Amino acid sequence: MRTDPYAWIEESLATIHRADWYRSVQTIHGLPGATVFLEGREVINFASNDYLGLAGDQRLIAAATIAIQELGTGSTGSRLLSGHREIHRDLERAIELF
Repeated sequence: MRTDPYAWIEESLATIHRADWYRSVQTIHGLPGATVFLEGREVINFASNDYLGLAGDQRLIAAATIAIQELGTGSTGSRLLSGHREIHRDLERAIELF
């Protein structure tokens, strides 16, 4: 009888390694987009959620930089608890009119 309730973990990890299914975080370089650099090679980024290709858009980067300098990086809590900024309300109104 096994006394270690976690003994199965090592066996499972070994199986995953043998099957070459073990995953680890990869460090990518460059701006987000359809391609990124991984281990010095340019590769297609099939894992991105940047469906519109806007994450690396220089106009959005510039606008976000200005917004961060003026407003900071976040509201510090949920809207119901800490409120929201006027810019968020303006965005919601613009979207509802669209």
